[in-house]
Amino acid sequence: WIENMNTVMDDNKKLCLNSGEIIKLTGTMTMMFEPEDLAAASPATVSRNGMVLMEPHMLQLQSMVESWLELLPPSLEGQKKHFQELFDWYVPPLVRLIKKECKEPVATKETEQLFSLTKLLNSHITEFRDEEESKKIGAADVVKRVDGSFLFCVIWSIGCTTDDAGREKFNEAFRELMTKEGAPKIGVPIPEKSTVYDFCWERTKMKWLGWLDTIPQFTIPSTAKFQEILVPTIDTIRYGYVLETQVRNDYPVLFCGDTGTGKSVMVKEKLMKGMGDKFLSHFMNFSANSKANQTQDIIDGKVDKRRKGVFGPPLGKKLVVFVDDLNMPSKEAYGAQPPIEILRQHMHWGGWWDRKEIEWRQL
Repeated sequence: WIENMNTVMDDNKKLCLNSGEIIKLTGTMTMMFEPEDLAAASPATVSRNGMVLMEPHMLQLQSMVESWLELLPPSLEGQKKHFQELFDWYVPPLVRLIKKECKEPVATKETEQLFSLTKLLNSHITEFRDEEESKKIGAADVVKRVDGSFLFCVIWSIGCTTDDAGREKFNEAFRELMTKEGAPKIGVPIPEKSTVYDFCWERTKMKWLGWLDTIPQFTIPSTAKFQEILVPTIDTIRYGYVLETQVRNDYPVLFCGDTGTGKSVMVKEKLMKGMGDKFLSHFMNFSANSKANQTQDIIDGKVDKRRKGVFGPPLGKKLVVFVDDLNMPSKEAYGAQPPIEILRQHMHWGGWWDRKEIEWRQL
C-alpha cells in the first residue's frame, strides 16, 4: 500500500487515486510511518522520505525506569531511591542472563521485559494510589510491600519468558543476587526451599506463600460432569493469578506455549468463574482465514454506543476479549498479519476507525 503514497511524498504532495481524483496535502500536514524494517519498501519510496533510525538498544533501560518513577503515587515518594537501587541491582544482570545464557521460546526485547515489569508492579501497588488505603499502611509495612512486590514482579516478567532449563539458571542467579555483598536490604526474603517460581507474594499478609496454599482445599462436587472438572495445579494457579492481576488493571496479557498444555482451558476457567460480575468475557478463535475487518466487526458487535465516538460494554462493566490461536492468521504479501495488527492498533490507540462513517471509534 505504501507504493500508492509515492505521489504524496513527491514535492507536489498530491495523492492521485485510481478513480482519477487528486487530493492535495496541505502545508501543515505530515505523514509519519513507524515500520519495523524497510523489507517491503521499494527504492522509490525510500528515496522520497526522511528517516530516523532507532535501534531498540538505543533506548536505555535506565530512561524507562526514570520515567516510571516519575509516575509513582505521592504515598510512595519516599521509596523512589529504594526502587532505583532495586532496579539497578536486579534488572541489568538478570536481563543479560536471560538474553545470553537462556533460551526463550518466544523472543522478547529487553525494553519489553522492563515494560512487563513496570506493568506488573503497577498492578501490585494499587493500594498506594488510593489515599485512604495508603494512610492505613505503616512505614515498615510500606518497605515490606515494595520489596515483596518488586521481587515477585521481577520473577514473573523477566524470569518467566525462558524454558525450564533457563528457569533453573535464573533461580540460582536470583538467589545469588539476593545474598551477594552490597545487595539492597530486603525486608522479606524469599524462602530457601524450592525455586523462586514456587512462591506467591501475599500482599495483605505481607509474606511469601506456596502457590497451593493461596487457594482453598480442592474437592470435586458430587454433581460435577467429568468434562467440567478442572483440578488446580501450581501452573494453573500462578498463570491464573498473573492473568487476573493484569486484567483487573486493564493490561493485555499474552500466553504462549506448546499446543495441548491447557492455556485456553485455564484462561476460560478464570474468565468465566474467577473474575466476578463486573467483567463480561467474549471468546473468539483466529484461523488461517481470519480477516481484520471480520475481527473488527465481531468486537464492534459486542459493544454499545456510550456517547459520540465512544463505545463500550454496558455501564459499570468491563469487556475482556479472549483471542485463541492468535498466531493462526495467514500472512499477506508483505509479511504482516492484519487481524493481529488491528488488535495491536486498539492496544496502542484505544480504538479504530468506523469503516462506514469514517470516524474514530474509541473503545
